[in-house]
Amino acid sequence: MTFSNNANCDCRKRTLCEEMLTYLDLIQPGFSCRRGMILYELHTVLLILGRSSLSSLSSLGSDKARARRDLRRSAKCLRECLAVLGLQASSTFPGQLYTAVSASRSQVEEFIRTSLKQ
Repeated sequence: MTFSNNANCDCRKRTLCEEMLTYLDLIQPGFSCRRGMILYELHTVLLILGRSSLSSLSSLGSDKARARRDLRRSAKCLRECLAVLGLQASSTFPGQLYTAVSASRSQVEEFIRTSLKQ
């Protein structure tokens, strides 16, 4: 798989996560395990897309602006994800994901802060 294909898959994953969150707003509003898991997936794909756009040597001003928006949104999704998953029992997969993600949260946030300065 080439970089272009990976980027297309990441863009598709982003779209699917955004659509699923929209549907959840209608059928299951509020905090839910599903919402937390989808927010986590959206956070990761936004982080990947933002990082790859910023590291691209051919990034134009608009690409960098979009990359920065993606990184800011990634940080927001991470915070929301932790708020939701923190309500889950620690013996469940979402609860265990909460433990792992909260342990690395400061590193991720520092990476995002550093990347936004570029």
